[in-house]
Amino acid sequence: MKNKAKKIIAIVLACVLVIGGGITALYFAGKSRGTVNVFSVSNMAMTEYWGDANETEGVVRYDNMQAVYLSETQIITGVHVTEGQHVSAGDVLFTFDTTLTDIQLQRKELAIDKLDVEMRRCRERLQELNNMKPYVPPVVTPEEEEPERTPIDDSLFPYLLEETDGTLENPYIVICKADENGEDHMEYTQSLITAFLGGREQCWVVFQTREENSLEGQVLNQWAMTFKNTEGELSFSMIDAEAILPEAPEEEEEQEPVDDSSGFTALEIAEMKREVNRSLKDMDIQMRIEKVELERMRMELETGQITAQFDGVIVTVNDEETARQAGEPLIVLSGGGGFYVDCTVSELNLKDLSVGQMVEVNSWQTGEILQGEIVEIGDMPATQNAYYYGPGNTNVSLYPVTVRIGDDVMLQEYEWVSVSLTPATLQQDSGFYLENSFLRTENGRSYVYVMDEEGILRQRYVKTGANLWGSYTKILDGLTLEECIAFPYGRSVRDGAKAQEADISVLYESMY
Repeated sequence: MKNKAKKIIAIVLACVLVIGGGITALYFAGKSRGTVNVFSVSNMAMTEYWGDANETEGVVRYDNMQAVYLSETQIITGVHVTEGQHVSAGDVLFTFDTTLTDIQLQRKELAIDKLDVEMRRCRERLQELNNMKPYVPPVVTPEEEEPERTPIDDSLFPYLLEETDGTLENPYIVICKADENGEDHMEYTQSLITAFLGGREQCWVVFQTREENSLEGQVLNQWAMTFKNTEGELSFSMIDAEAILPEAPEEEEEQEPVDDSSGFTALEIAEMKREVNRSLKDMDIQMRIEKVELERMRMELETGQITAQFDGVIVTVNDEETARQAGEPLIVLSGGGGFYVDCTVSELNLKDLSVGQMVEVNSWQTGEILQGEIVEIGDMPATQNAYYYGPGNTNVSLYPVTVRIGDDVMLQEYEWVSVSLTPATLQQDSGFYLENSFLRTENGRSYVYVMDEEGILRQRYVKTGANLWGSYTKILDGLTLEECIAFPYGRSVRDGAKAQEADISVLYESMY
């Protein structure tokens, strides 16, 4: 009798395993059939980044060149040189009267002090931006759906859970069939009790009814009994079910993620840095001009004349009216030098540059495009005011480069210009930057999930380049802006899944 009871329980347990496994397979198969939303690459990509630009910027300086411009306060009383004339350092070029006063000089000094304060604030703001931690949108984890409830077959009641063994520490848990009113019709027969005992003197059993008579249903009612076999005499007694059921493990309270970011994305921080750098650059130019103007004003008050700074030849003498109206120098003295541009380039681009290479120089003041030649490339990184010159990745060093333009053009000292380093040697990689959250990596290779022409999701490997701010990666090959990709997380995201195009707002709304 005991052996027969054990066989009955074994058959019941085997059925549980088969049915349970089938339920699990059906559940995950159903989950995998979901349609995956895909989004246009152009909505997640950054197509332009000034750090990839093939241009740099710099300031014009003179080398053995002296171009004398008239100020509004200078009234010429005499020009003492002619074109082609050889002069020596200290020779008077022209004399003038001035309406300048000490008050104007003091105002200029105050303007320089005010500009210095503004530049200091900009540098402090730039330092704040450099220390900012970008905000990265959290990865969306799909909420777990409740499993489907599958009623237990009527022939399997009472249904014994296989992981229970009838001890006090782990009592049998038996699911009883409940009718429409939730009432059970459990019969405690001698054969059933004997099967529970299985040759032991005592066992403990918890009986339950569950919603929809399914394993996944919530417990509606439960009670517990202990069965004994005392010298062949069977007996039972009721006990508290909760007193013998193992305690359910406490669910760990989910910790709210601490957002210690600045609240700005990496792209927003980079844009703010760009604006601050632009302001610093403009103020630096203005500071240089103001200081030159201050020295000129001091000289005007003291001497009333302009002298040659070195030995050379007068190459240009304009009349006063032309010089004032056209904004051209009154006198240009050449000592065999010319105009030079001091700029910087990223260490990543040094390999593409060489002394003697021809470049294009674009004057911001006149818009004129001039030809220049690289005459010097520094072998040590620039350390002073390097952020004023040249765009680029702030995580790499900038090296000084000097470009000579010649002496047959008209540029002003401290004038700002752009220097184009293409098309001869600097050929930047094509591509675009994609948010890192849309990329996954496997064995060192990056891939995305792309929707093909049939609306099917395909895993595709892509060729990647530089990483930008830890938030964007450059895509060099394997993906285009016209394609659609999926957010690569979630049970439904897999190669071969059905896909449908959706607006990017659907993704971001689901994050909040």
